[in-house]
Amino acid sequence: MGTLQTDPADSARTTQGVAFGMAAYLCWGFFPLYFKQLAHVPPLEVLAHRCVWALATLAVILSGTGGWGPVRAALRDRHLLLILGATTLLIATNWLIFLYAVTTSQVLQSSIATSSILSSRCYWAACS
Repeated sequence: MGTLQTDPADSARTTQGVAFGMAAYLCWGFFPLYFKQLAHVPPLEVLAHRCVWALATLAVILSGTGGWGPVRAALRDRHLLLILGATTLLIATNWLIFLYAVTTSQVLQSSIATSSILSSRCYWAACS
């Protein structure tokens, strides 16, 4: 029997991916604590700020990397714009529900619902 040969670059990417994943989970763990401090701000206003600042950050990154070409192409494609618009509404709705859950002290229920939805998405993606 032979030994399993792995590429060191693959191993490094896997390690990096796990580290990024753990960092993301850590951030998600602290988000409710952060947003709870903003309970005096309406959830819709928090969501609006998130959208504006995310767009500003994206614009800076795209300008710095010269990545505006694909954005221009996407803006010319009517079908793609409809899909992006629909997914934007879904993500914004998800965030608004999450923010409402945090401000009304229902984080556990929100977390269970979110993880259930994510698990079902992964299941259906794997079955496709």
